[in-house]
Amino acid sequence: MFKRFFLTTSVLISTVTFAQAADVEPVAAFDWTGFYIGAHAGYGDPSLDGVFDSGESDDEERSFADDINADGILGGLQAGYNYQIDNIVLGIEADISFTDFSGDTEDEDAGERDGIKADIDFLASLRARAGFAVDNVLLYATGGVAYADGEFEFKNSGDDAGSIDIDDFGYVVGGGIEWAATEQTSLRLEGLYYGFGKERDLDDIDDGDEDDFIELKDVAVVRAGVNWRF
Repeated sequence: MFKRFFLTTSVLISTVTFAQAADVEPVAAFDWTGFYIGAHAGYGDPSLDGVFDSGESDDEERSFADDINADGILGGLQAGYNYQIDNIVLGIEADISFTDFSGDTEDEDAGERDGIKADIDFLASLRARAGFAVDNVLLYATGGVAYADGEFEFKNSGDDAGSIDIDDFGYVVGGGIEWAATEQTSLRLEGLYYGFGKERDLDDIDDGDEDDFIELKDVAVVRAGVNWRF
């Protein structure tokens, strides 16, 4: 919860600072219409749910996915198109973010251990954008479809019990601010929320525990980027 609050607060504070900086050297009557490509980097915090070895009598002998801390950095590419009508800017954007989201949890049974490991390799999205432009400053909201790729791995009594691919489709919403530093280059700061929630049972991993399941619930991301217009 603290991490999510920190991400949201950081975006809001940085947005105000960025907007003030954009007033230093305004570009008169800037036109946002056109194609662009760019790159971004940032930080993300995945949220997981699930339990492994649910049949154990003691919670300390079970592995809970929400104990996994898999937050980390990310970086990637984006491309899109904007069309401006007066002060309204409409657009579409596709992006891919390669992530360093990895973490694990184990039960507290001494000796042979059971556990869950989560690795998220990348996030991708196709989003619509709608914003309001004041010359070279653009405030926008965005939303669309999202995809996550990665893997859950399981250990049972210290041995590899199996794995399940993360190949989840979901949604993404967010918003941000973009500042055109020159006619061809703009800088942006944005926050995104990816929602997934595809729950999988673990019958193929552990037939003895019918209540076992695993789920990537969501990912909160804050990232900065640069775009080149052409």
